Amino acid sequence: MTPLCDINSYVSPYAMSASDPLVERNLLLAAIDFCKKTRCWRLVQEIDVTSDEYELLPCPSQASIHEIEEAWFKLSGAYEYQERPLNRVAFDEVKPSSWPVTTAQSNDGVIPDAICQVRHNSVAVLPPCVGTLKISLFLKPSQDADAIPNFMFEEFAETIANGALSRILMIPEQPYTNPQLATLKSSEFRADCDRYFARNKRGQQRGHVRSRSSFF
Repeated sequence: MTPLCDINSYVSPYAMSASDPLVERNLLLAAIDFCKKTRCWRLVQEIDVTSDEYELLPCPSQASIHEIEEAWFKLSGAYEYQERPLNRVAFDEVKPSSWPVTTAQSNDGVIPDAICQVRHNSVAVLPPCVGTLKISLFLKPSQDADAIPNFMFEEFAETIANGALSRILMIPEQPYTNPQLATLKSSEFRADCDRYFARNKRGQQRGHVRSRSSFF
C-alpha cells in the first residue's frame, strides 16, 4: 500500500496553502470515486469456510466492497465448485432466522444458493455452509483509509490528484480558489475514469489469493 500523502506533490503546485489533512481527505474521496467509476480494484479470493458463522471478511485492510462481481461455492468434501454461481441478493431480502443450521462436520444436505453484502467489508453465504467460497470483488478504499494499493499510485496518481483538485479549488475565499481550473481538472478526471473503465471492461485481471475465513 502507498500512503495517500505521497500524491500530495501532484496537488501542491495548484493549492500550495491547502492543509495536508484537507488535501488527503479529498485525495481519499477522489480515490473512492475513481474505484467506483472504473472498477479498477478487483480481488479474486478463495476463502475456507470452517464454521457455521455466516459473516465473512474477504476484504484487505483499508478496503471496502463496492460490488460483488461473482461468487461460487464448493461444499466440504466436494472436488468441484457448484456449476451455477451464487445468486447476488440484497441483505434485506433474506431472514437469518430462517436459515438452516449446519455444523463444522456436516452441511446436513444444505446447499448454498446466494451471497449478499452484509457490511462495508463483509459478505454472507446463504444459507451458511461449510466449504470453500470463491469470490470476485470490486473494491474501493474505506472511509478511514490513509493509503491506496501500489498499482493505483503507480498508474493513477495524477488522475486521483485531478479528482481531488476539482474539489479543493472550488472551496470559496481561499488563496487557491480557482473555479475555472477546478472545472478543467474535473473534466480531466471524468475523461480518465471513462477511459480506464473501458480498459477494465476489456478484461484486465489481477491475481487471486487464498485465505482462511474470518468471522465476527
